[in-house]
Amino acid sequence: YEPNDLPPVARWMGERARVRFPADSVAALRLDLMTHIPDLGERPPGLEFFVNGVRLAAFSLVRYGWLELQISVPESISPNAGGMFEFEIRADRTWQPRPGDANNRDDRELSIAVCNIEVERAADER
Repeated sequence: YEPNDLPPVARWMGERARVRFPADSVAALRLDLMTHIPDLGERPPGLEFFVNGVRLAAFSLVRYGWLELQISVPESISPNAGGMFEFEIRADRTWQPRPGDANNRDDRELSIAVCNIEVERAADER
């Protein structure tokens, strides 16, 4: 979805989001994320993180607020990447902020907001 000033400026995603970028290699990815999904304690949303189709991390969100996340990327992914990487996030559930509010309707299917994505290259490429 379009950027939203929460603050900071972030983008909400639905069930899946992808970003493609060129790089010779990737050692880690850093990002900040948060959610407004109701009922975190009863039904925590599950998140999965992939690079070039390889699942690197998975967890459930159990509290509100910004989470700083760093995901290591195995060296074995870079040689097969051909200089292009795809970072994908998958969420197992979404919610609609205001589906029934006739004056301020928002029926987007949202899961998490993401910002500050950073790519860390291998130490020998800095």
